[in-house]
Order: sequence, then C-alpha cells, then structure tokens
Amino acid sequence: MKKEVAILLTLVCLSTTIFAEGNFGGKAQFGYPIYAGVEDYLPDAQQDFSYNSNISAFFEFIVNDYFGIQLEAGITMKNIDYISFYPDSWEMLYFPIYAKCKIPTDFTEYYFMAGPSMHVVLEGPYMFFGDPYKEIHNDVLFGYSFEGGVSLPLFPGGDSFVFGIHYNAHFNKPYSDLNLDIIDFDLVLAYSANTRDFTTTHGFGRNLQ
Repeated sequence: MKKEVAILLTLVCLSTTIFAEGNFGGKAQFGYPIYAGVEDYLPDAQQDFSYNSNISAFFEFIVNDYFGIQLEAGITMKNIDYISFYPDSWEMLYFPIYAKCKIPTDFTEYYFMAGPSMHVVLEGPYMFFGDPYKEIHNDVLFGYSFEGGVSLPLFPGGDSFVFGIHYNAHFNKPYSDLNLDIIDFDLVLAYSANTRDFTTTHGFGRNLQ
C-alpha cells in the first residue's frame, strides 16, 4: 500500500508542473541524522559517524516576488552508526510541501520555507529493546521541515544555484511504543530553472498570446 501511495503522490507532483508556471529543478542534501531520545532506551549509546543523503525534484508555484508554494518528491538514505552497537540504515521516500518566503536583492535572493512532510519507509532496521528484534511499525511518518538559504542567479532572469540548510523531524515515530525520532540537519545544494525560460528556449508557446 505504501508504494502505491508514494507512486500516486509522485505522479500528482509531476503532473502539476506541466500546467503551471514556476521554478523547478533538482536538489541534493547531505547531512547528519541523529536519534532524538535514544538515551532513554540505550543510555550507553554513543553515536559514531553517521550520514544522510537526499535526492529530490521540486516545483515552486510562484505567487509573487516574495511568496511561493514549493512541492518536492525524493528519496533519502540514512545511516546512523554507534561505537558499541550495530548501525541503523533507512531508505525512505519523502514528500514535503513548503510555504516559501523570499527576499530578493539586486544580486541574489534569500529564502526561508517551512511546512509539513511525509516519509514513506521502504527499508528500515531492526533493533533489540527487550523483545526479540522489534520491527518498525510506522511505515508512514508525518513531520515538519524547515529550510533557509540563498539563490544565486547565473544570469538575470535565468537559472540559479541554491545553497541552504535543512531541518526535519516527525510527529509520529518510526518505532512502535518508543518515543524515538530521527532528526536531520542537512546542507542543501540545488539547481533551479523557470518554466518560462524553458518553454522559450525550446520553442513551446511562442505563438500563444
């Protein structure tokens, strides 16, 4: 069921971009995931080198020069390692929806966006908490994300590079009956283009008035 939901949401996000004008592009995120609350269950756990990587596509519906609505669809892989325990590995699809605020200047554009997110767990670890290898039970995680950064145009009115910082947490938790959450702190690198520039470059809509 979770894969069917993920595929449906991806198709919805992609189909909306065909009929709307806005900014679209690809995004890569690299960062550090942590278990919040792990000390309540594993007091001796010391987190070692861990990493988080996300790859996604996005589309921003432009409201005006200062506001927008951004949809994303992507996949994330997390590896949380410990000095004295086996590492946990996760693979998830994720679908955030952002309300975006922008501050344009003469040379660049600053932005901040926040909104709800949904993660669909494709693969997750098993952990030992008294019962033999308790399996994850929440395959769909609902949470919230924040992101802020700067967009640097390559030329006036054209494509741009985006650099930012991303934070994500969840309302419900991945493990049943455990108040244990995965929090992400990520560096964001993205490339953004505008649908108006794309259609003009490729000749679509030239005869439309």
